[in-house]
Amino acid sequence: MNIKIIDKRTLIVPILVSIIIFIFLGQIVYIGIRDHFYDRVRELSIHLAKGYSYSIQNSINSEFLFEQLIEDKLLLASETTAIYTQIEDRSSLVLYAQSLRVDEINLYNPQGVLVLSTMPEGTQWQTFEGHPIYDFILRPDRTMIENIRANYVTGIEYKYGYYKLENGNIIQIGLLASKINELIGVLTTDHALKDILDSNSSIALACYAQPEQNELSCLGDDLGVNNYENLIKENYINQSEVIGLVSTVDSSLYELYVPIMIDQNNVGTLILYHEMDEQNEALVQLLYVGFSVLAIMYFLLAYAYIVHFNKNKQLSEVAYIDDLTQLPNDLYLQKTFEQFKEKTDQEKSLIMLNIDEFRTINVTYGYHHGNQILVETANRLKKVLEHSQTLFRWEGDRFVFLIESDHQTDQFEFANKILQQFKQAFDIDDIKKVIRVKLGIVPLEKSISSLQQAIQKAMITLEYERLVDKDIFVFNEDIASAMIRETNIVKELQDIIEGNNQERLSLVFQPQLDLKTNKITGLEALSRLNSDQYGSINPAEFIDIAEKHYLIYDLGKVVFNKAITTINELISLGYKDIRVAVNVSGIQLLHDQFVNDLLILLKKYKLSGKHIEIEITESILMNDMQRINRTLEQLRAHEISISIDDFGTGYSSFFTISELHVDSIKINRSFVRQIYTQMDEQKMIAREIIQLAHKLGLRIVAEEVEHDKEYQYLLKHQCDCIQGYYFCRPLQSHDLYKFLGNR
Repeated sequence: MNIKIIDKRTLIVPILVSIIIFIFLGQIVYIGIRDHFYDRVRELSIHLAKGYSYSIQNSINSEFLFEQLIEDKLLLASETTAIYTQIEDRSSLVLYAQSLRVDEINLYNPQGVLVLSTMPEGTQWQTFEGHPIYDFILRPDRTMIENIRANYVTGIEYKYGYYKLENGNIIQIGLLASKINELIGVLTTDHALKDILDSNSSIALACYAQPEQNELSCLGDDLGVNNYENLIKENYINQSEVIGLVSTVDSSLYELYVPIMIDQNNVGTLILYHEMDEQNEALVQLLYVGFSVLAIMYFLLAYAYIVHFNKNKQLSEVAYIDDLTQLPNDLYLQKTFEQFKEKTDQEKSLIMLNIDEFRTINVTYGYHHGNQILVETANRLKKVLEHSQTLFRWEGDRFVFLIESDHQTDQFEFANKILQQFKQAFDIDDIKKVIRVKLGIVPLEKSISSLQQAIQKAMITLEYERLVDKDIFVFNEDIASAMIRETNIVKELQDIIEGNNQERLSLVFQPQLDLKTNKITGLEALSRLNSDQYGSINPAEFIDIAEKHYLIYDLGKVVFNKAITTINELISLGYKDIRVAVNVSGIQLLHDQFVNDLLILLKKYKLSGKHIEIEITESILMNDMQRINRTLEQLRAHEISISIDDFGTGYSSFFTISELHVDSIKINRSFVRQIYTQMDEQKMIAREIIQLAHKLGLRIVAEEVEHDKEYQYLLKHQCDCIQGYYFCRPLQSHDLYKFLGNR
């Protein structure tokens, strides 16, 4: 059975289509029911609104009639007062005003001067141009009624009436505005609006608009707006028919615009906002029942489809998905490789990624930590994927990309994008570590007929990358021969570790001269490999191969055994204070048994730790400085000296060195060469390194000293020790004994 990885679109598309159909049908049902409810609300609301409009009409008519009565009273009081113009004192005038039930009487002469008044003050007050009395004097009219206004003397609001006598004198009668308003209030449109709100709790807001007077009166909830004008739709005012619609401010309200007609004239518009909470609640309940039935049907259908989808997905994942990283696995790569290779005419490549030192990570931090590294690696690799690329987990710490590209340069651009994902340190279980990865690119040419061939070439490429210390390398035929050489060297190293032909691995010793005593106080042990097939092999090459194939720890034990044997010989010859330095890699220092194995070896030969010096490089400190420092502390506790080799070229500083359990540092040869090549002594750095090291209580060794100028400079600036061809090259054991005997 051909099981495929399930495409999520086969699940998502049908469900989306079902949801769209559900929403479409639901919308039709909702609109139909809503419109039916709104029609009912409109009929009920219009019926009520017409009844309320009669109240408004009656209020307007009553208010108009009451205004006419007040004006008639003012005119009658004015005319009556004209009969009694013989009143000449204020007290009599006050009594007369009380008998007429008016609040104020004023008498003006033809020039507009106030000659008698019920007011305690204001006599002899002169009217002025623009004042209503002034205008009345100039007019031929005998009577005049004013709107309510404030008295210019007292500031109290009155409604005034005027009567002009034959002799030109003017009688002014006033009624207090507060009394008038109190009487008229029960007849106003505001009172009618209040009655509307009181009689029907479903009315949220009632307004009366009079566009000709530019007046708008509203009572009720302001619906959260700052002014009622924002609610009112002006184009629905002054219409001759009732207009009803759902409010655009709040959909739970229904707006009604009812024209107020008096004598077939539109005198204003009654505006009502009718709450529809009960209707909407009934609508929601009805819709809930309808949608619930539809939803249950669709959910049952979707559930059945999802169950079927998940079952197929589980079957596919068991076969083709990696449990840890959730990436397609090697089986799926095998299934899809042929199809990918024949898919298009574009250039295709297989890129294999390998995590550097992954076995060391597992040994040092545990497999759980290593698994977390793999998961995080997969997540970072997913970020660079494009539509024409596929990512797989092949096995262990190896991942595979299948990519299509237009040019070979695109492959390198993509490879560099991958490397950029590993610039930032991994933070796993509170341990931060920069992970280095290697990439092997295999162009899928026609000669590669199977996935097995492509994978084999990729693995060979990755092994060669380690040999040449590169991060990206493209397979070519020269790599195969280089790998054959590496494979043969590995076999020879394994033979040496197993005790076969150990003479192929030898040590040479370079003496270290103490500049204060001019005595040989130490030796650096340097490993040499003489291959049966390739002859003498550079130490950097075979040590790198040993580290890459995890042979360095066992090979290091062989080196220590040979070095301690030489120390025993030297002690037997009388050199009891001499110390031998052995270079140690980070893998050895991080090994749990390193200190214990070294102590067992010293105990076997009955040697003190003071005869051994461990040399480490600055780059080792990048692995796990705290853990390495604890190991160094244990070594020093057994009198074993610690030296930092090639100081000044790595990542450490004097501050870092001050935190470490070390005894000495070795000045890198580049600073020693500077002494010989640099004419300006002020620009030389070696002196400052020596001075700073001494301040930290550290011993200084200068390596690869070859010229007298270098020797004299170092002697002058109190360097502790030197080694190099200036006084001795590295020596075999028998030559070393002669050299020491001659000195």
